[in-house]
Amino acid sequence: MTNTRGNHDPAGPGPAPAGDGPNSPAGHEWTAHESAGHESAGTDAVSAGPLTSTWADRVRSAAFAHEDIDGVPLVTDRPWVIAHRGYSGAAPENTLAAVDAARMIGADWIEVDLHVSGDGTPTVIHDQSVDRTTDGSGAVSRLDDDALSRLDAGSWAGPGFAGQRLPKLDTLLKDVSTKGGRLLLELKGEWSPGAVASVAGSIIDEGMADRVVVQSFSVPTLAHLRDIAPLVERCLLRTTPREDDMRVVDELQALAYNPSVRGFFTRRHVVDRFLDAGYGMFVWTVDEPASWERLLGAGVHGVITNLPATLQGYIAAKYDAV
Repeated sequence: MTNTRGNHDPAGPGPAPAGDGPNSPAGHEWTAHESAGHESAGTDAVSAGPLTSTWADRVRSAAFAHEDIDGVPLVTDRPWVIAHRGYSGAAPENTLAAVDAARMIGADWIEVDLHVSGDGTPTVIHDQSVDRTTDGSGAVSRLDDDALSRLDAGSWAGPGFAGQRLPKLDTLLKDVSTKGGRLLLELKGEWSPGAVASVAGSIIDEGMADRVVVQSFSVPTLAHLRDIAPLVERCLLRTTPREDDMRVVDELQALAYNPSVRGFFTRRHVVDRFLDAGYGMFVWTVDEPASWERLLGAGVHGVITNLPATLQGYIAAKYDAV
């Protein structure tokens, strides 16, 4: 299938958007640089002590539903399979079709991205503009909800996906609350306290606080969420792990610390401290079995991938071998 607007074909990713990781094009595993535009500065003054509990203890004490609506348990004896932008290797990224595909294969978590529309509505899309993944153009922040609702976000992936839309957060939460699944929501860029409160309110009003985790590169954004809705679990994203990040994560009372796969392997002395201290760690975005093997051997707690079904099979072979 020709890929002209998005990254549907994992063997041939489309044009790269700005950013990386859960901020990189589907299918792009290695990030060549650390983007200061995605990671907040000014964290050196934060001071706190490390955790002393294990990852399993953290999950048990978190505000999680330990079974999905269909009775599917939240496992802690193996790494979580996290579907990147939904099942973006099988359906157009960040659409309900991709969410449904991830749910159908039983991904542990479904990762999607959020930007704020010109009307202030949290909207599911990765890029700052709609150009790459829809038939429209322009910045998300300058398009109102009506304009965004008319865009086709699926035709680039094939005629069967024609008419897929950019979901609003409320639409996505309703879908998952009724059909099942767990969401890892990335708040892209810097979010004001009011915008964070809108997201938190939607999560709580839909009864999804026990099936949603929020991640961001922005320390102030995560601090707003901690202060506004501490029951909604949080993760800090990094392209390249930093020496002082354990203090930052502890101050944020975050569930997990999520580095890029490149950052994980080039800064092992930093990430190993997190693992040894019992912090969660979800590594992005990883599509190669050789990297899966190394990450599983290192003891990470989740892998964010464009190929969740393949990763499921890999983990099953490793953990359930007869």
